[in-house]
Amino acid sequence: MILICQMRNLSIERIVRIALFVALASVIHYFENLIVIPIPIPGFKLGLANIVGLFVLFYIDWKEYLAVTYFRILLVSLISTGFGTGFLLSFSGSTFAVIISIILYKFLKCSIYSVSIVSALFHATGQVLMYALISMQFYIISYLAILALLSMLAGLLLSIICRMLLVRMPPFKDRARIKRRR
Repeated sequence: MILICQMRNLSIERIVRIALFVALASVIHYFENLIVIPIPIPGFKLGLANIVGLFVLFYIDWKEYLAVTYFRILLVSLISTGFGTGFLLSFSGSTFAVIISIILYKFLKCSIYSVSIVSALFHATGQVLMYALISMQFYIISYLAILALLSMLAGLLLSIICRMLLVRMPPFKDRARIKRRR
């Protein structure tokens, strides 16, 4: 990670900030696996680690959001799940979600609620499509209706939590370079 960041001429402060957010998101991801969700829907998780990514997107900028998201996926895969099906599902869902999040945030200037809800929908879509490709059982796409609804509700919940955090945070000290939008 440091080698990649140094090639981009990133400051040490920015590298450390990215590393701290990646570590925080990874710990939240780990503890989320300990939570038992009362809804017996296979493959559904709240995605609590995405609060960190959403926070970084709206508090700092989209470039650090991108770095935090993908480094978290790599770190979690290295530590726990490996680079198998779980990694592919996480990577594909996150790629769909990151693309739509950046479009909604940067170009359409949408609210945190819109970004989070639509991002959750696209994350579920990316995961279901990847699972359909891996298993070669395309009827699983019909399962997207259930996952999409639950994911959008989780996205709303995450955006409410993240908004509460953003309101209480002091202004980002690097405001000359980065505009903070809520």
